[in-house]
Amino acid sequence: MAWDDDIDNADHYIVYYEAVIEAGLRFPLYTGIRKILKGYDLGVWQLTPNLWVNILSYITACELQNISPSFSAFAHMHYLSKAPGGHGAWYTLSTLPQYLMSLDKVSKWSGWKDKFYLISSPTLRHNRTLRWYYTEPTLLGRKCPLPELSNKAREQIMEPGLFETTTEPMGDGTHIIVPKNWIPHPDYFKDECFLSACGLSLMFPKADALKMVDPAKTPAKSAALLRKEAAIARKAAIKAKESKKGGDSVKRVPRSFSKLFKRQGEDLGLRLRRPLERTLPGQPLLPKPVVPRPVANPLLQ
Repeated sequence: MAWDDDIDNADHYIVYYEAVIEAGLRFPLYTGIRKILKGYDLGVWQLTPNLWVNILSYITACELQNISPSFSAFAHMHYLSKAPGGHGAWYTLSTLPQYLMSLDKVSKWSGWKDKFYLISSPTLRHNRTLRWYYTEPTLLGRKCPLPELSNKAREQIMEPGLFETTTEPMGDGTHIIVPKNWIPHPDYFKDECFLSACGLSLMFPKADALKMVDPAKTPAKSAALLRKEAAIARKAAIKAKESKKGGDSVKRVPRSFSKLFKRQGEDLGLRLRRPLERTLPGQPLLPKPVVPRPVANPLLQ
């Protein structure tokens, strides 16, 4: 169905893509999500999947630490840019380098632009609100004027560095980038109990969900420890894969994994090798030709 095929019934449904549910979004929308959408002047379907992971991670980290998820603080840690496709109406949010919202986020969501659904809200007013979109948001780009931080957002989020990063030493001399405080893993959003505990799902009452949720998915376990364990497991998996291939002459580290490491003083210079010169197959190598060195002409001295 094209975007404008059913104009007469447009107010009776909204459009969203399948990956938004896989990313963890649930309806009705959480209050903090509506504030972020309103702050950026964007609709639900205009945001890419990883943008939703950023938003949901921010909200869950705040909720589970009894902090109000401020839009102004979120905007100070991200910048909005256009994404390809979507008739020029898709956007993505990138986290500034000194901040981290989620552990081991998926780098690409293949095929997410091909699977859309039509859903209907209980009221026409909600349908009109949810299907609204805007192609010229005000907070676009890294140099746009940002909203003023509230005192609470400054004191609870920005000044304590709630989403800032630090480094953790590994046993082999390398360092991995870790969050200073607890942040979630995207896999947690597949758990309805976890979403309910953060107020993002209505499947369970929030008070009951907080009692049922796995403590390993809460700030009870250090996010730095979680990320360090994940890095060690990945490193072991890469070594096992190399050993199966019968050697480690070529080591290919996934791009998302290599970004975790800061190697100190590592020389990545390239060494050039001269190709061997052979005659016919099976014959020995030809001797390397001797190039005479230039000698000064005595007649010119």
